[in-house]
Amino acid sequence: MTDDKPAEPTRKEQQEWLRAVCVEIGVDPDLLDVGLVLDVTKEVAHRFVRPMAPVSSYALGIAVGLAAASGGPVDQKAIADRIVDMLPPASD
Repeated sequence: MTDDKPAEPTRKEQQEWLRAVCVEIGVDPDLLDVGLVLDVTKEVAHRFVRPMAPVSSYALGIAVGLAAASGGPVDQKAIADRIVDMLPPASD
């Protein structure tokens, strides 16, 4: 039996794909903080429940977009921290 699962894209391929997606949907790729989003999704998945991980990232994006649209300063990290602060404590 052979494993027909395609190889995972390299980090470079992932970055190229994400850049292409951003261009397609009209988002400046330089505005993305991928590490921050991945950190939030990891915390939500591990400390709460996995299905809420992508939903929390979506909420983060909406909050950042609303802050930017209001013309005020946008502190993505502060918004992300507020999401993580709402999680139950990490269990050891």
